[in-house]
Amino acid sequence: MSLFYKFCNKALWFCLFVFCFGSFAGDHCERNFSGQIHMRETNVAVEMGNEFNGFHARPSRFYLIQLNLKNKLLRIKDLRPNFNNQEAYEAWLIAHQQKRTLPEHPYGYRVVERLTLMDKVQVSVHHTIQPGIAPPWINNNKLFNNDWDTQRQYMNWAEAYYQKSQLYPPGYLNWIKDLINMKMLVQAGAPLEGGFKDDRRLVDVVLALGGDRHAKEYDASNTKLISLITELNGNDRWLDGGTGSGFVLEDSILTLNTAGLDITDIPHTLGITYAPESSAIDQIGTVHRPSGVSFNKYPSQLSEDLSVKHEIWNKRLFQELPNEEFNPKPKLITDFYGVFSYSGDPAGVINKYLKIMDEGGTIGIVYGDSIVRVGDADVPFHEWLKSVVNDQISVEYGTSWIKNSYSNRADEEGYAENRYVLIRNPSGNFFKIPNLVQVGFGEKDGQWTRIFRPTSSIQNIP
Repeated sequence: MSLFYKFCNKALWFCLFVFCFGSFAGDHCERNFSGQIHMRETNVAVEMGNEFNGFHARPSRFYLIQLNLKNKLLRIKDLRPNFNNQEAYEAWLIAHQQKRTLPEHPYGYRVVERLTLMDKVQVSVHHTIQPGIAPPWINNNKLFNNDWDTQRQYMNWAEAYYQKSQLYPPGYLNWIKDLINMKMLVQAGAPLEGGFKDDRRLVDVVLALGGDRHAKEYDASNTKLISLITELNGNDRWLDGGTGSGFVLEDSILTLNTAGLDITDIPHTLGITYAPESSAIDQIGTVHRPSGVSFNKYPSQLSEDLSVKHEIWNKRLFQELPNEEFNPKPKLITDFYGVFSYSGDPAGVINKYLKIMDEGGTIGIVYGDSIVRVGDADVPFHEWLKSVVNDQISVEYGTSWIKNSYSNRADEEGYAENRYVLIRNPSGNFFKIPNLVQVGFGEKDGQWTRIFRPTSSIQNIP
C-alpha cells in the first residue's frame, strides 16, 4: 500500500506539472519575456537605463515551470479565477476584501529580472520569483521604472475599482505611499513642482505668501512673509518645515541683525528637514525601496554668536517628532513645498502644526495644485479645507510666487506661480481637520497634481 501510495502521489504531481506547463506561464509569461538571450554583458549605462522597460533575457525553463506551478497551486488552493480574466478577478478580489479574507499574494507570483554589476562596465542578468505587486494586466516592470503611462493606467484602474467597491486594490495604497517616500528621498525627478530645493534663499520666497511682484513700486519689506517675520520678538520661535539647508532662516537672522536688531531681539529659528542614513531608507517603504540617497551639505553662514538663534533637526520625519519637543511653541510656522507637500496626509500635517503652534500664531503653507476627491467631485484643497473648518479656524488663500529657475513653469525672471494658505486659530481651541490619504497623482498643464480622499471614505486604509 505504501509503494502504491508513493506511486500515485508521484503520478499526481507529474500530471499536475504537465497540466500546468503551458497555461499561465505559457499564455502570460511568453508575452512578457521577449528575446532569446540567457546571459549577456553590456554597457552599464545603457542596460541600467532600460532595466525595467521589458525583459532583456528570457528566463530559463526552470523559472517558467516554477512560476507556473506556484500560480496554478494558488488558483487551486484559493479557487481563484484566471489571472488574466480582469472582470472575474476583480470580482474575486472585491469579494475577499469586503469579507476581509484576502489570501496572501493576491496577484500571484511573477518572475523579476535582476542585473548584477560584474565590474565597472559589465552586468550579469538573473531572475527571481517574487509575489506580484500589481495584476498581470498592469506591466509591473514598467510600473516600477516610473513609466508615467503605466502609472496612470494603474491609477485609473484603481479609481474604477474604488467606484465599484469603496475599496482600493490590494497593495495600491502602499504603492502610492512608497512612491511619495521615494520622491521625497530621491531628489532627482521629484514630481513636486518647485519642491525639494536645498539651497533656497529668503529672497526666493519673499512673495511666497502673496504679493504683487509686478507692482511699479514693489517693496519686499512690505510683503506678508517679511511682516510676519518682523512681528516676532526675541522670545518667539519660527519653525520652517522641510527647510533643506536652512538658508531662508539664516538669511532672516542676518537681515534682522544687519537692520540693527540686537541678538536678544531676534527670534529663535528651527528648521525641520530629513537626511536619513542610507541604511534607514529600506525601513521606510514597503514596496519601493530606493537603494541609496545623497544629501547636499551646506555650511552655516552664521557667526558663533548668531548661531545660538538657529538650529536644524534632520534625524527624524516631522510626523515622528513628539509634540512635547516643540518647546517653546513656534509663533510662526512656514512650509515652502516642505513637509506638507511630501506627506501622504497633508491634513494631518496641519493638525500637528496647529497642536504645536503658540497662541495667536500663524501657519503659512506654499504648495502646488492638490485635489481632494469627494465622491465623484474633485475639489481644490483650499476649498475643501475652507469647507471643513466651518470658520472655526481662519483660512486665507491665494497665489504666491517662488523663484525657481529650474521649474519648467518659471517665467523669464525665474518665478513660478504656486498656491498658498495662511491658517490662524484666533480662539486657541483645537479643531481637528479630517484626515486625508493620497490616492494618486495627476497632471495638468505640465504640473503635477496630488489627489487625496478623506480617510473616512475608504474602507481599506493600510
